Amino acid sequence: MKPIFAIISSKYSCFGIIRISMGNYGYLVKNIIKSLTKKKYIFPRYASKIFIYYKKKIIDDGILIYYPEPNSYTGESCLEFFLHNNHIILDKIVKIIKNILKKKKINFFLGKRGEFTFRSFINRKIDIFNVEKIYEKITNTNRKDIINYSLRNKKKREFFIKIVKKIDNLIIYIENSIIKNNNNFKTIKKKTLNLSKKMKYIIKNNISFKKRLNVSIIGESNVGKSALFNKLVKKDRSIVYNKKGTTRDIISENIKIKDIDIKLFDTAGLNLNTKNKVEEIGIKKTIKIIKKSDILLEIISKKPKFKSDIIIKNKIDKNKIKKYDDKKFFYISTKFNIGLKKISKEIFKISNNIFKKKQDKLFFFYNLDISKEINKLNKIIKINDVSIILSILKTIKNKLDTKNKNMLVLMLKKFCIGK
Repeated sequence: MKPIFAIISSKYSCFGIIRISMGNYGYLVKNIIKSLTKKKYIFPRYASKIFIYYKKKIIDDGILIYYPEPNSYTGESCLEFFLHNNHIILDKIVKIIKNILKKKKINFFLGKRGEFTFRSFINRKIDIFNVEKIYEKITNTNRKDIINYSLRNKKKREFFIKIVKKIDNLIIYIENSIIKNNNNFKTIKKKTLNLSKKMKYIIKNNISFKKRLNVSIIGESNVGKSALFNKLVKKDRSIVYNKKGTTRDIISENIKIKDIDIKLFDTAGLNLNTKNKVEEIGIKKTIKIIKKSDILLEIISKKPKFKSDIIIKNKIDKNKIKKYDDKKFFYISTKFNIGLKKISKEIFKISNNIFKKKQDKLFFFYNLDISKEINKLNKIIKINDVSIILSILKTIKNKLDTKNKNMLVLMLKKFCIGK
């Protein structure tokens, strides 16, 4: 395999980090170390103090760690340079590495998103479950969720292995039945239905972490948006005043409703016919937030202006509403804390529905359309065609192969460069 390398630190980081995985050319590690540092030897897995040389002059100093194969992240000989984050210097180092490989007539390429993890997968250092676990660790901000996920991932792996074995055993059983010409379709049908139920259970429970949702409170001026915002965040975050247009800018706060992380926005009043330029700026910002929102809470005085998820009539203590039987609306009073619990419950309910509909399609059970194959299987069982059942089972087995590269490529699109 070809060597891969990349600058893996961000522009705003204190450190400039370069990672190299040598592929089949681990023997060139000494050449790279000597060319860059003038050192003949670096102790493996130690943080070694180094100076970087370019045209016989020291251009930087830092730390170098050498991971010999196979005891590295990728399973290949790897080098990691930790330097000052000066991209002129980092680019020069990359240039030196390129020149060394070019002189040896070795093809190489710069690492893309998830490239090092892909190399680790190819070298059988990790399987698809490890990749999923890595993704959750680098994208999830909730410590409790990360711990819970590690436990779920382990159980899922064990359950997954059992399912694959059961598919294998059923395939062998059906093939032997066909060879021996046994008329035991009832047994095959029973075994297939049981297996189908277990596979459906895996798909149903393969839920990715709930990411933070954007929830916006919108409506005309002076309908009580800021008052509701303060009640939901449980502190006086927004200014509440009886004069129209008090909120001119977007205010946000992170909150949690049960186990769901929410970013709640208080927005400027949507007076679409206004001629006030400052108010117009606030309205434009609000419209941008609306487009990014997962859930809209619209407080109305008369009729809704948007296709909002939750429509609220506030100030019921003032407006003398006699009937609350219109199921389209939620009736509240922020002054007397009436109906606020219902709003929180509705946000939670809608959030759960969003997660069910928008399950993160990164994860392989969804990408591979296994549920479609299971539905086919359930239909074919009724037809009594053993050969088609066998064909579908083999398709499912291939799709569940944890060494499936296509499955991995879909997952790695969300990874960062250097991971």
